[in-house]
Amino acid sequence: MLFLKNAEELRFERFNRAGEKMLGYSRQDLLGKNDFDLFPQEQAEFFSGKDMAVLESHEVAEIPEEPIRVANGQEKWLHTFKVGLYDDEGRPTHLLGISMDITERKLAEITLKESRHNLAEAQRMAHIGSWELDLVSDALFWSDEIFCIFEIDPQQFGASYEAFLDAIHPEDREAVNKAYTDSLSNRQPYQIEHRLLMNDGRVKYVHEHGESVYDEDGKPLRSSGTVQDISGRKQAEISLEHANRALHALSTVNRELVHATEEEALLQAICTAIVEQNYYRMAWVGYVQHDAAKSIRHMASAGDEQETLTRVQPRWAEDEYGTGPSGRAVRTGETQLARDIANDPQYQSWKDELIRQGYVSSIALPLTASGQVFGILHVYADEVDAFTSAEVDLLEEMAGDLAFGVNSLRIRLERDSAMAQNEQHLARMHESLAGTVNAIARAVEARDPYTAGHQRRVAILACTIAASMGLDESRIEGIRMGATIHDIGKIQVPAEILTKPAKLSDIEYAIIKEHPGVGFEILKDIRFPWPIANIAYQHHERMDGSGYPQGLKGEEICLEARIVAVADVVEAMASHRPYRAGLGMDKALAEIRQNRGILYDTVVADACLRLFEEGSFSIEDV
Repeated sequence: MLFLKNAEELRFERFNRAGEKMLGYSRQDLLGKNDFDLFPQEQAEFFSGKDMAVLESHEVAEIPEEPIRVANGQEKWLHTFKVGLYDDEGRPTHLLGISMDITERKLAEITLKESRHNLAEAQRMAHIGSWELDLVSDALFWSDEIFCIFEIDPQQFGASYEAFLDAIHPEDREAVNKAYTDSLSNRQPYQIEHRLLMNDGRVKYVHEHGESVYDEDGKPLRSSGTVQDISGRKQAEISLEHANRALHALSTVNRELVHATEEEALLQAICTAIVEQNYYRMAWVGYVQHDAAKSIRHMASAGDEQETLTRVQPRWAEDEYGTGPSGRAVRTGETQLARDIANDPQYQSWKDELIRQGYVSSIALPLTASGQVFGILHVYADEVDAFTSAEVDLLEEMAGDLAFGVNSLRIRLERDSAMAQNEQHLARMHESLAGTVNAIARAVEARDPYTAGHQRRVAILACTIAASMGLDESRIEGIRMGATIHDIGKIQVPAEILTKPAKLSDIEYAIIKEHPGVGFEILKDIRFPWPIANIAYQHHERMDGSGYPQGLKGEEICLEARIVAVADVVEAMASHRPYRAGLGMDKALAEIRQNRGILYDTVVADACLRLFEEGSFSIEDV
């Protein structure tokens, strides 16, 4: 089960189908809800507490066992991994969770404990089958319970030691005989667990205990003992073992999914993780090819595959090469289980090669995305009927998680590529915008040779002030652009007024004072990501409301314009003008110092004064 919660309210935003099946809720029932909407108060508090701890820790959290009450009221057990997802500034945006249903394993553990308890009780009460072998006459006696365990008709049984050996699984006969004969030689009791092979092919497991009686010369006279049917316990152990190996593989796979960054590396890690459980002989991943042969391309593998995969080249076409599990899994989109390759009538292609390599059973699992099969995961084992139903369920979940991980990596790659292209586009746009702004600035200053370079110097000083105030780079860039064309409105002022070498008349000064408004009208409809139009409009406003053209006060003036205003005054007073010589930097700074907090923003004024007092900035160097 995979789920995605938002970090703010821990509400579900994504949920896969395995989660719907596991919890018994539809996706519509889950999305937008949080734990308190779905689970009892105590359980919801536990889940949400774990979620918040994970987001705060910036680490992957593993919860080996946690009970959960599903939609139908049934209690299930989950093995869960949780990890936080964060933005570029490290703030949590989402929580990703991967949960595995370990209910089968928990029930198997409970069943195993109960079975062991029952066995101890049965031994204590002697509620087991008994036997006795007369070693002089070779006559064997069985109680009725043993005949039931062995499923043998008393009338058909030869009642001898050889007949007893014949009833044991062929692969265990030698071990059982050795255990008994060794006990006679060593004059010690023996016990052994072994299998019985039933006529219908079923296998039973029994626990056998025996001891012998000897004459004065040490010659064995007779042996007696008990037999206990432990099939239930052994099946529970086998089921638990199979569930655990699949669960371990699933757990390792999910760890790889959490940290995966490349698709091919992920596929190889998955195959390696499956084989390293020491129960599976080989695992490989193939991708569906839409070529003429309808081949399945080998992408990654692990185990004893080096020689085999060079000969086995599966297809998904409906011909003799596509009849195997891989091809059927692709065509049907369903898991294909071969319990016994040698006797599977559908396993025609490459059967002999697989048997020669020691592969006895296999499972082919389709990998799907958006309802389409794009690949298969094929796992092989070296024993008949190696995959239990619980194991198949876990492997199917693992294949689903793998497909989800591959699809997520592809989406991430597409997103990163799009973001890179977008960043390149933005960079080109920024270069173009900066070039346009500089061109406009040069056009304005071309009409007023006495103030040539004024806007550029104001921009440099304003950016230096902004940087010393701790503004971010994007805002400083906006100040640079705005200051570079803050006098753009002067393009409408007659050149003879701009270059007049004498004091302006009231009418001429009134015309000059219109340039902030003209600049605003020129710039207001251009969609800059910064307040460029307001910088041009407000750079002659003053904190006490005595400025123009709007008479704004204090915070009504945007910070960018307050910074440009101080830089503009310093540069204008220190530089030459048509109607006067430059007043010098000392008088310019005295003006700022005298009117800080009155005409000029206190923080901006102090930052400007500090630059010059510390010698870290000089207008002459600009």
